[in-house]
Amino acid sequence: MSQLKTAAVAICGTMVLTAVIMFLVPQKDNKMMKFAVRIFFILSLLLPFAGWKTEDFALPEVSEKDLSGELDALVQQQLEQSIISSLQSQAASILQKHGVSDPQIEITIHNREDTGISITSLKVLAAPEEMDAVASAVPELTGTFGVTVQLERAESQNDGEAEKTDGE
Repeated sequence: MSQLKTAAVAICGTMVLTAVIMFLVPQKDNKMMKFAVRIFFILSLLLPFAGWKTEDFALPEVSEKDLSGELDALVQQQLEQSIISSLQSQAASILQKHGVSDPQIEITIHNREDTGISITSLKVLAAPEEMDAVASAVPELTGTFGVTVQLERAESQNDGEAEKTDGE
């Protein structure tokens, strides 16, 4: 990397020096001077690369199998996030229908080998004054998602803890 920086600096310096020389050379019939400046410029561009070895340009070896595995993992992760986001939106709309204004919903899914997913848990964190509304939405959430809904009551921010209950 330092060789590349050195080459870039050398090229920039060469360009500046060449421009200065070309500016100072009179424009009349100095073909030989212009030719000399052009040779200087070309040699200056090639000089930084003269001492480099082919190992300096070696790229790290990466097999297609490695790339395929990483790509599959990335696609799987993005797919899971998209599914969770969609399920959270659906649960939020059910809760809002029952009068819960700003629920926090955590959904955990599991990928099955038959390319399907299963919802493993659904947790709702709501303010204490909205717990009755959340409790009224539990049967619909359970029927829609097929899991037992876990309710957590958010305490005031001074306490920092939540009381856990299981809805049915």
